[in-house]
Amino acid sequence: MSDRSAESSITGYSYQFLITILHILESNMESECIIEGIEDLDIINADDRYLNQYKYHAGKNITNSLISKPVILMLNHYLKCGGNNFKYKLFIHGNDRQYTLDINNLKEILTLKTGEGYKEEDLEDAYKDDEKLKLFIQLFSICVTDKFDILEEKVIHKISELMNLDEQTVRLSIYPLAYKKINDLARNDKECDRKTTGRKFIDILKQTNKIIDLVTLARIKEEKEFLNYFRRELKLLGIKKNNSDHIFVMPNDHNTVDLIIGLAQNFVYQGKNADNRTPLFVVENIDGLKLKLISEIEKRNLEMFYNDGFEDIKFFIKKFKQSNTVELSASRKKINAISNFNFRLISKDTFIENQNEIRTILSNQVVFYLDNLVIRNSLSIPNREFLIPNNVNNTVILQIFSGD
Repeated sequence: MSDRSAESSITGYSYQFLITILHILESNMESECIIEGIEDLDIINADDRYLNQYKYHAGKNITNSLISKPVILMLNHYLKCGGNNFKYKLFIHGNDRQYTLDINNLKEILTLKTGEGYKEEDLEDAYKDDEKLKLFIQLFSICVTDKFDILEEKVIHKISELMNLDEQTVRLSIYPLAYKKINDLARNDKECDRKTTGRKFIDILKQTNKIIDLVTLARIKEEKEFLNYFRRELKLLGIKKNNSDHIFVMPNDHNTVDLIIGLAQNFVYQGKNADNRTPLFVVENIDGLKLKLISEIEKRNLEMFYNDGFEDIKFFIKKFKQSNTVELSASRKKINAISNFNFRLISKDTFIENQNEIRTILSNQVVFYLDNLVIRNSLSIPNREFLIPNNVNNTVILQIFSGD
């Protein structure tokens, strides 16, 4: 039960951040927005201050009991500080049914046990004042909101519209960044540090680098959903194993040998997928890795070879540039391309030192940084660099690059 409760809470927070982004971008671009202000989001215009509260209750009917807490908290604020310049808005995701907060519903809410803990002693007389309750109702509105996937698409569409970018680029790179920035703002202690405007928020997104950061995406999506999402986006970007040179930048740890062998088998191995390009593995602190790799390949009885340009002796770029050999058939009429190696392997230091020459043998490069291990300011391939965090395990990484 506790696991389900935690999952529901996480989904609720994710939903709150999403709808916060949408409302910031849908408001007047110069309106001051305070994340976690009086309510979840305060939007301040010249004449009015909108206090928005967000609740996520998928599958539940909207009842007096369900909304008693947020309604009473908003009522408390109105009774103590309110005036006509405050507008109270409750956005709730639940079963789509008509609900109206009228005087009878509000009075019942004030008698329910679900709201008892949020009432204040010094407001007891005000809770019985029908005129004050009616005035609050005039300033209060409730809106049933979209389900998570629809809301996500609305956020992506709005960012795409404001930044003049195609939606697939926004979906994979800018959208996770927007989510992270809202999260960062919400965690600031001082209210002045939680303020933004639609224009300022878009400016922040425009200043991001071009590396597609999957850290947030991996955190807000379940493993299977993340896998399908990422594979779909690679397809939409036209990134295939037979038309792009894949570069994997990775640390040297206990998983590296298995990951290299597994990925190499997904590209070119024993005559399968002969038209695929061989991957390049760039490894940080490569000491001892090659011996472990050869030992494991021998242990598994695999016919697998790599090209490292003789880097352990002296890096020989011509060897590293070596392409597939050509073999004529017995009739000497048919030409077959034969792979001399299943993958290229090089240390991060050697790659950085020789990257300009190495890049001349690669085309349509796409780079995957594993465990956040980025080669800063060296590749700069807009929208073809992906930061894969360490919470994405090897099994998922292998699945991403399985199939065609």
